[in-house]
Amino acid sequence: WIWHMMDQSPAKLRNLIGSPKDFEYAVEYGQATNGYGRFAGTGAGENIGAEMNRAERVKSSVRSGAANINMKAGSQFGMFGPEDSPRRLSEWQSWNRRLSAATEHRVAASTYERSRIAGKSEAEASNDAWIATTKHLDAMSPREQSKWLRLQHHSENSVPGETLSQDWAHQIVENMKGATHSAKIEHTAEAGTITHSGGEPNMDLVHAMANGRTPPLSRFKQLVHEGNAPLKVPGRLLVADGDGSVKRIAGWGFEKVLNPMVNLISRDSTTLIEYMKVRRAMQPSVDAGILTDEQASTIASGRSVAPAASPSAMKSRTTDPVVTARPARRRLEREECIWV
Repeated sequence: WIWHMMDQSPAKLRNLIGSPKDFEYAVEYGQATNGYGRFAGTGAGENIGAEMNRAERVKSSVRSGAANINMKAGSQFGMFGPEDSPRRLSEWQSWNRRLSAATEHRVAASTYERSRIAGKSEAEASNDAWIATTKHLDAMSPREQSKWLRLQHHSENSVPGETLSQDWAHQIVENMKGATHSAKIEHTAEAGTITHSGGEPNMDLVHAMANGRTPPLSRFKQLVHEGNAPLKVPGRLLVADGDGSVKRIAGWGFEKVLNPMVNLISRDSTTLIEYMKVRRAMQPSVDAGILTDEQASTIASGRSVAPAASPSAMKSRTTDPVVTARPARRRLEREECIWV
């Protein structure tokens, strides 16, 4: 990606590598944007704290059916139970897929699996997974830790005296077990005695998560029929999709065809250059402890909008040491073509 951003020019690439901080900023930008576009923002964890209103979901379903409107996943999350089949089935698989893609959940699942194979109880294996996950989080660099809000604040139900990583590790282990274990049912006898059943691990799901894989939907369907599924699973709520067919096709064309072309021609390299300039200016605040690396990167991204197409703006960009390996005149001609 950097080779492309440097116009596949060895001289430009040498200039960039010759400035370690600029090279660091370029890599930071590329990783944060997946090589194009803009920053998506910082994730805040995986737990779902709210439960959706079933009555409203039924109303929405009736309305969409009456109006013959297609549905699409919205931005709000809810919990899906047995009454929501087959939606519950697909959301359970999606939940496992999301957790399998996270390194910290793979660490928890692999440790839990090894402990259970060694004959340890569910509580002992959970504690081993918690310890391993805590060590994994503690091993992150300060810069990486600054990207996670869970490593900035304790959770609402945190145990007094625990560190931020220990607190988050508890949630990670519980998420892993919630996605891979059957529902734990509480039974109250007439004498007031409370017992529990269920909560058994589906070890093939644990093994798949430990290896970053997701079983096929047929396996989740089989577990549901066997009664080895969670009681409820998180997923996105459906909302009415009012876009017509023509608009959807046009949107797909913009997203898949035109937007990448615009990024390639006039946005990526210009935005990267502006990002590096702003990020350099923010570094003293980071060194002084006023801002974290993540905050500086986010601010630099917001300010790295392509400047107005004026000769002075173009001239200022041609003097950047990263892009002046070729004659400035050729660079100016190229940018004039871009802005026109």
